[in-house]
Amino acid sequence: MPHAIEIHDQHYYGTAGFTDSSQTAITVVNPWNQGPGSGGSFVLSVAAYKKIFWAYSFVN
Repeated sequence: MPHAIEIHDQHYYGTAGFTDSSQTAITVVNPWNQGPGSGGSFVLSVAAYKKIFWAYSFVN
């Protein structure tokens, strides 16, 4: 059974990229290394990613 993913508002998450060439899932990283997965990383479908992270900013 997959873990529930708890997304916090006013918190930073990094997008590591697509999981494969089909671009159907995205790996997201919690920089504080908390949450499900190794090193605080977890995978979301593109649809879930867009729904959860509808507001975002980029840092270069």
